[in-house]
Amino acid sequence: MSFVASFPQFKEIVAQVGGTAHSPPLYSKRKRTLLYSLAYSFYVQGNYARAEQLFSQLLLADPWHKAAWQGLAGARQMQQKYEEAMAGWAVLIALDEAAALPHFHAAECLVSLGRWLEAKQATALALSRLSNPSQQESWMRARLELLEQFVAKEMSRGIT
Repeated sequence: MSFVASFPQFKEIVAQVGGTAHSPPLYSKRKRTLLYSLAYSFYVQGNYARAEQLFSQLLLADPWHKAAWQGLAGARQMQQKYEEAMAGWAVLIALDEAAALPHFHAAECLVSLGRWLEAKQATALALSRLSNPSQQESWMRARLELLEQFVAKEMSRGIT
């Protein structure tokens, strides 16, 4: 199953187990905030393995914490754990289908894995979700357009 096709399946699984975005978290808000701050600090310092551990711990306590999913996926991607990172980006996409950022990072992972057709799809999905000319979106659009060109070049060489 392709990365892009897995989103509806993920949402179906979450619905089957009865998960909702309104389930009560296991830790107090203060503890979750402290855990997130610590994990983020490790991420910024480049200690991605420790950040991954702490983001994972936070997500066990609060599986609907979007920033923690972003941190976990980012930490995994920075460690070149691209398949694992894509699982985190997929969760973020399921939590907010309109967001471009997780599609963008998924496309980066797919390019790193040489999965050109899926990278092309993820890039197109990310570009389709960019709607306003904010500074972040302008930067992301430029990177996505470069990714799109790179993927097209690789695909033209007969690599899929």
